[in-house]
Amino acid sequence: MQKSLYINELKKHFKDHSAFSNSELMSFYLDKAPDITKSTLNWRIHVLVNQGIMKRLGRGLYALGTSIEYHPEINDILLNINKILIDQLPFAKTCLWNTAVFNQWMIHQPAYFYNIVEVEKDVLESAFHIIQEGFPDSFLQPDREILERYSKNKPGVILILPLVSEAPIQATLHNDIEISTPSIEKVMVDVFCDEIVFNAQQGTELKNIYNSILSTYTLNINKLLRYAMRRKKKEAFLEYIKTRTNFWHLFEKSAVL
Repeated sequence: MQKSLYINELKKHFKDHSAFSNSELMSFYLDKAPDITKSTLNWRIHVLVNQGIMKRLGRGLYALGTSIEYHPEINDILLNINKILIDQLPFAKTCLWNTAVFNQWMIHQPAYFYNIVEVEKDVLESAFHIIQEGFPDSFLQPDREILERYSKNKPGVILILPLVSEAPIQATLHNDIEISTPSIEKVMVDVFCDEIVFNAQQGTELKNIYNSILSTYTLNINKLLRYAMRRKKKEAFLEYIKTRTNFWHLFEKSAVL
């Protein structure tokens, strides 16, 4: 089986490709085995991904190398809120994180951070009242003025925001407790879409954030663009990637463009 994968030839052939498609892989293998079928190609792709020879970037889109996944750190405040919401709103879909996740990708560090608790719209106000009982510095969908006036330089501020339907969230384990957190695709789109909550991450820092993420982590480009579409920012997001970052080549072959 290993011989039929032509791993060394594959690496040599695609070494200068930042991304390549199913059809390009088929062309590569047709040169080696003219009678190869689509099902055989799919099996080879499965094996190559499992062996870490290449990674998935989206539907029918790949790159050489091993996938590097992202899971944000969770602080004690969010751990406590997660427990409260599980106890009192056990069926609510949530997403918990903190704006400090951006620190590792920024040059200038913000003076303050927000805990973000996203909850599906049907129970948003209920979640706010529940959280506010234990955490007085909680704000429900605050505008710029509220944030400027009441939350700056306060430690432990909590923002309760509506969770966009079909947002790409993931399960992160912390001491055997499962917490819903944003995927790296969600982090990238949210910081672009919300200049109020993520005010400290705009301007040159946004470019720094994107270049750092895109050079480090394995993204699902299709998932990212679908979410940007849900937030009605797909075209603006793509324009930013194309004109302000060094990674447009990762997006050019996406099936969602």
